[in-house]
Amino acid sequence: MTSPSWRQPIATELAGLLTSHEHHGVVLVGPPGAGKTTLVEEVLTWTGHSGSALRLHCSPHLAAMDYAVLAPFLDVPGEPEPVSVLRCLQSALAQGTSGGTRDTLGGTEDDAGAAPGGAAAARGPGWAAGRAVIVLEDHQHLDPASGFVLTQLVYNRSAFLLAVGHTPPEPRSPLHALVTGRVLSTLSVSALDVDGVAGLCASLLGGAVTATTARVVHAATAGNPALVGAFIDAAASQGILHRSGAGSGASAGEQGSARAWYLSRALPEADAPLIQDVLAIHRALPEGEREAIELLAHAGPAPVEAVRAATGRPVPEGHLLVVEDGIARVPAELYAACLRAAVPGAVWRSRWEEAGGAEEDWTHRRAAWALDAGQEVPVDALLAGAREALTLNQHDDALAMCHAVDGGEPGRTTSLLRARTYLATGRISDALGALRGLESIRPPARTARQAVPLWLRAVHRATGRLDADELLRETMAGFATAVWGAEAAGGWERDAYSMASARWWRAVRERGLAAEEIDQLRGLLDPAAGRKAGLTLRIAFADALSGAGRTTEAAEFVRGLLEAGGARVRRRDAELVSRLAWNLALGGEYAQARDVLEAWHGTTPWEIHHRGGSIAALGGLIALLSGDADAARGHLSEAVPELEQRDPAGLLTMARELAAAVGAVRSRGGSALPRVDEAPTAGQLAVARGLADPAGWERAALDARAARLPLAEANILLAAVAHDEVPAASVDDVLDRLAALASAGQGPRPAAMLRFVRAARSGRGEEMTAVADAHQHDGEAHLAALGYAQAVLAYDAERQERRRGAALRSLLELQSRAGRPHSRLVERAAGFGALSDREQGIAALVARGMSNVAIARELVLSPRTVEGHVYRIFAKLGISERSELARWRP
Repeated sequence: MTSPSWRQPIATELAGLLTSHEHHGVVLVGPPGAGKTTLVEEVLTWTGHSGSALRLHCSPHLAAMDYAVLAPFLDVPGEPEPVSVLRCLQSALAQGTSGGTRDTLGGTEDDAGAAPGGAAAARGPGWAAGRAVIVLEDHQHLDPASGFVLTQLVYNRSAFLLAVGHTPPEPRSPLHALVTGRVLSTLSVSALDVDGVAGLCASLLGGAVTATTARVVHAATAGNPALVGAFIDAAASQGILHRSGAGSGASAGEQGSARAWYLSRALPEADAPLIQDVLAIHRALPEGEREAIELLAHAGPAPVEAVRAATGRPVPEGHLLVVEDGIARVPAELYAACLRAAVPGAVWRSRWEEAGGAEEDWTHRRAAWALDAGQEVPVDALLAGAREALTLNQHDDALAMCHAVDGGEPGRTTSLLRARTYLATGRISDALGALRGLESIRPPARTARQAVPLWLRAVHRATGRLDADELLRETMAGFATAVWGAEAAGGWERDAYSMASARWWRAVRERGLAAEEIDQLRGLLDPAAGRKAGLTLRIAFADALSGAGRTTEAAEFVRGLLEAGGARVRRRDAELVSRLAWNLALGGEYAQARDVLEAWHGTTPWEIHHRGGSIAALGGLIALLSGDADAARGHLSEAVPELEQRDPAGLLTMARELAAAVGAVRSRGGSALPRVDEAPTAGQLAVARGLADPAGWERAALDARAARLPLAEANILLAAVAHDEVPAASVDDVLDRLAALASAGQGPRPAAMLRFVRAARSGRGEEMTAVADAHQHDGEAHLAALGYAQAVLAYDAERQERRRGAALRSLLELQSRAGRPHSRLVERAAGFGALSDREQGIAALVARGMSNVAIARELVLSPRTVEGHVYRIFAKLGISERSELARWRP
């Protein structure tokens, strides 16, 4: 049996203490629900002590009674004395280490079935040592008399004591002296990290979860194992866990393809079973900690002084209540949500106000709390709270506050908020309804300008149409009349800022822009033009730069928008961050692109869940461009089903194309939100399709050129070369065109493409190898692999077997470090290193240090035959010394 993977480090440490003769015992501390008891039982089984351990259970109502914990093992007439109690306990321990064990009710059990192979197998190394183990649960409630007896056993080395509790022994505890005197070691069970949560989820579900799901569960539970278990149980029973590739109806209870589990919603609903699971953990906390957590669940993060004033107690820090920079908060969102459902907020609201709690800075949580308590909340606070909730992807809260503002009748401001919220959650019909409501209230021009791009996005999502002018005439003529008046109905499109965003948004999805068009678009962004351009227009400008191959400019422009911040930027950060990562990746700044995505994961379950698919899709793109097809396959297998649920940046179509390129899981059989996909830009789509279908490179390259997409054309031509699709007669023309495109590009990747082209045109293996070495040094693993592959083929044509083998070895060693690129050219070159069965056998013997004569004797061959095989092996692998074969494996 192996230790639990999700607790590997501490399980290994605890097992080491338990099986060592040098240690008397250990105190295992951790908060309620941290998995201490489960960990102990698994380690006892792992080390062979499960059947022989003596288990003692303390409790608060027994703490004042002498020998209460030991009572089930005592057979002493009259008032027990320490000596007689000690003898009874030693007798019980002896019985446990001689074939049976008595539990705390005084019964006996045979441990023959404790593990496969019977008692001998179960007892393991601990049995061989003949050492008794006492497990003491909830040691903080240990009565002094029992504690005295146990300390004697420990001092005498009669037993190994494994004490489990929420905190280390206090000074009044009988175990305190053992800890301070270092007789007992102390281990702390901390919260699980994301990897630990992923391991625990996998053990509960019988299969891996996606990286996004692991992050969501970690944020929802703060890594508390009991909360993780409650989360998974609730998510499975509520049908929000699905398995990629298992079909649209797959749920957590079904068996099927070994695919990763993912969530269709960030948190399960706080239903009765889930609330009961959470309350069981909550009741085990000290009263002061319980009260502080209940208050913070309703109030959200709050100053420590305000919490102390409302509860009348010090604020205790712990696993389920953290304090940072004087602000206390509940880190487990699932825990807080269940407490809000179970504990009325009105009581805590009154205590908060009595203690002087002020709402000078309304947050969406405070506003929701006041609404739940039946109090009036200022309209400005509700609107601010709704915007904050939308920014945090807490869409239910956003809609509830909109409803509180206008009582269900859409107002001018809430109509836009509702529309944005509905769009974010895929409720397209509701979004259109919210925008239609503006017709009856005649909003000002500023509101109308904000409504136009929202309307077009909603109609596009519903119909797939991009023709902005026609859509506005067909669907918004009444809106225009209501907003600007009947006399303007025929000329409202003349308002540049009402239509510019829509027209340019459409343009960058249909084609690349000419230089003069980009300049025209830049002019609309100039503050001197007299009106501040909207974010949709700015995003279109970044897309235009990117499509033109000006990735460095595009990345810096988007970075500036993100740094400027503001509520609108935060609401559309998915579109902005994805464009920043896209341009960095296409420019060859892979490390920067990964850093951007890593920093964007978010901290709340809603943020992580909302962004996870976009991050996985872009991670797949980065891996594919940088030369690791296996990593790309993993990212894209996660991205597609996640994006079918939420696609805030319009990456689903691109992800599907890239997934097809590397053979990743493309769909689970249907989207939970039936809709037309958010349209990618023309440049994104051209790049993705070129990578996915290199066989169709000629048509794709012509289309990209006609659409003014030089960056896409360059990547299409490079993919054609990488997949060996270019006919020999066309190679020079393709390389010349690729060189021209790369020389006009921005960033390290186009420069690396240019070096690759120059080496490839030379046809010389030495130059190709040198350039490949430089690419490898610069982190361009894909281009390095292509360079080594071409060197292998060039050396083979020149019949230079040794050099061909050396280039091949460089290629294969690069693949072992950086991953396998998506390239048939590389696959063809790697085939030169394939050893026959006989050569593999001889190579293995050489690697073991055997001489040719010894190998010949072993295989019943002549020494000359073995020598010939060794020569061919060395030539294929590019090595000259037998020791190199011993260090390197083909």
